[in-house]
Amino acid sequence: MNTNPKVTKVKGSLFGCGRFYISILLIFAISVGSAYYGDFSNWQSPLFIVLMCGTTIWLLVTSVYYFELEEDSLIVKNHLLFWIKKRFERSNIVEICIEKSQKSAVGLRIKTRTGSNKLYEAACIWYPSWRRFKTILESKGFVVRNLAV
Repeated sequence: MNTNPKVTKVKGSLFGCGRFYISILLIFAISVGSAYYGDFSNWQSPLFIVLMCGTTIWLLVTSVYYFELEEDSLIVKNHLLFWIKKRFERSNIVEICIEKSQKSAVGLRIKTRTGSNKLYEAACIWYPSWRRFKTILESKGFVVRNLAV
């Protein structure tokens, strides 16, 4: 629930995200398969489990961002890494681009005056929410390009 009326949130549900369920299934399959077929007396089997589960979790964590819009700034947060919070001032943002590459989720690319250019994927946000967010960003004076929705 939004307690501050001056903050606009665009946040999808983590449980509505297909990548969340795929990641859980992959971790489960890797763990059960390695426990059933693997020989744990060998050091390679636990290492394989750790590497595969770590890779799966990393792929999930890098695609579950959400966004908050305050008066003069855009805030990027992560569903799983809740301590991550990046604030971009409106005066520092050159352009915001909503884009989707071929095999990834829809994301927000933020280009700043300092030259940083980073894509924050938000697999949990649905297309109607992206459209609403685009109109809100434009009404606040941000330059927005839409390449995905």
